Amino acid sequence: QTVRVIKDKNYATRKSVTTKLTDVYWQQVDKIIQDNGLYDLGLSDSKFAEVRMEMFPRLQNLFRGKESPEEAMAIYEKRVNAILADR
Repeated sequence: QTVRVIKDKNYATRKSVTTKLTDVYWQQVDKIIQDNGLYDLGLSDSKFAEVRMEMFPRLQNLFRGKESPEEAMAIYEKRVNAILADR
């Protein structure tokens, strides 16, 4: 997966990948994850489809100027938290 991370510029999703990327962006991402943890909303999550559906209306409203980035994130966070709380 390390090769894919470097080639595709994606962040590693497995703890077994130990290569540290030197790009400043990835160092910032790594610090955020180290400080706050990471919740994988990947396909293996039983709520993936519900969470994913919440993203598109927020992006549409953001790009149409109907919501600011802050508003879109606040609405998305509230709705996703409600979905994840219902387990």
